[in-house]
Amino acid sequence: MSVIGFFVIYSTLRNNWSGASYSSRIWSNTQTVAELIKNELFLGVLTGKSQHDMSAVIMEKMGVGAMQARRLVRTESCYVANQAEMESYKECEIEKYRFVATLDMRTSEICASLDGKGISR
Repeated sequence: MSVIGFFVIYSTLRNNWSGASYSSRIWSNTQTVAELIKNELFLGVLTGKSQHDMSAVIMEKMGVGAMQARRLVRTESCYVANQAEMESYKECEIEKYRFVATLDMRTSEICASLDGKGISR
């Protein structure tokens, strides 16, 4: 397991995906939310804070429900981890990887269709 570098965390949190950051899709006060999430995730990842603890901070500061805060932290944390993984593939000159999906009732059609397929980086 490698340590996620400062630049990877910083650049990943600044990046929008799916046309907008996840936080902008669930809350209207995107500027405040985006800054809070970016700061909380950045500090949380660097200090080893749990998703539960990061969610608690967001719940308190934004006055949102536990489920919304947990979903947001979980999604953004996964995005950061996936970006860091892709960066490590690049550093190790890995050109292709196999997509493995958990096939259950919650698996999207897109992920299910990609299960087991080799994907070029």
